[in-house]
Amino acid sequence: MFALEQSDAIDVIKGLSEKRYTGIVQLMSGGRPALLEAVQRIGVRYGLAVRPPLQKPFGDLREVIVGLGLARSP
Repeated sequence: MFALEQSDAIDVIKGLSEKRYTGIVQLMSGGRPALLEAVQRIGVRYGLAVRPPLQKPFGDLREVIVGLGLARSP
């Protein structure tokens, strides 16, 4: 997990694309939703599987991950 500012997030997306990353990218932030959505669109343009952004606070992270189907419940 990375804590990123806007330009850092775009750099990470470019880097993941260059390395042909095939996993899921989950954006999370307490920042502006419009900014997260813009970063998501850029990720998709770079061919990444970017999930819809999660806006903080989002409660129990494990529940969120299970709810997204990214892990099984304990």
